[in-house]
Amino acid sequence: MENLRTLREQKGITQLRLSVEIGVAQETVSGYELGKTMPSAETLCKIADFLDTSTDYLLDRTHVKAPVTQLTIDGLSADELEVVSLFKKMSKEQRDKAVGFMMGILE
Repeated sequence: MENLRTLREQKGITQLRLSVEIGVAQETVSGYELGKTMPSAETLCKIADFLDTSTDYLLDRTHVKAPVTQLTIDGLSADELEVVSLFKKMSKEQRDKAVGFMMGILE
């Protein structure tokens, strides 16, 4: 979790402060940064929330620091992107029903 250390230092936060905020020992945070241990999903989310970043960034899976809720693609909000994602998973029949439902709501 190389990005964890980098981001923490950029924000001027000590390992001790981060450990207090997320409810683990300072040595545990050091272990995360050194790659000796991995946080639980719950702790990973706490770290991401506190540092205002995404879990993927903390896990070195992306270079995009912003949390998904702050990202937009082609001007779409996170909620709109979720609707598009769900829509793409639907069958043609399900899509037709969904469009009909949305048109009914707008009337």
